[in-house]
Amino acid sequence: MPEVFPKQNNVGITLIETVVYIALFAIIIGGAITAAYSMIESQGRNQTQGMVEEEGNFILEKIDWALTGATAVSVSASSQFLINRDGISDADNPLIFYNVGGNMYMERGVATSTQLNNSNVTITNTVFTNATSSYDGIVPESAGVTFTANVHTPNGLLYSETFSTVKYLRK
Repeated sequence: MPEVFPKQNNVGITLIETVVYIALFAIIIGGAITAAYSMIESQGRNQTQGMVEEEGNFILEKIDWALTGATAVSVSASSQFLINRDGISDADNPLIFYNVGGNMYMERGVATSTQLNNSNVTITNTVFTNATSSYDGIVPESAGVTFTANVHTPNGLLYSETFSTVKYLRK
């Protein structure tokens, strides 16, 4: 008996299959774009954090260098850190550190000032300290600095890190 409805070999994709494939493709592409965006944002934050750490550590090392071999340390009323030190010429003494307008400066004697931080980083909350000795040998004389380095990330957020050091002076 002949078939009334002969079998047809349907080779092709139905509309429902097409919609399912497009939806799966959109989910995969959306996930890939989200992951790529997160990686780019993370890279920007890490780069900013690294820059702040480099700037802060550079300033700390410069002050630590100045305090090594210091013969006299004082903090002036205008928040300047004055350091007289052995090993440099008399014309370069004292070494003066100060913060003006969000920038940390170092001045050698009567020479011009040198800005220690780059223009992308602002230095705030600078506090210089000088603790005198107790003269009984228990508490030695010390000097130190605390400051906060601030920078804006590529997406405009503020990133801040506080740096601090104390150095005990030998005389």
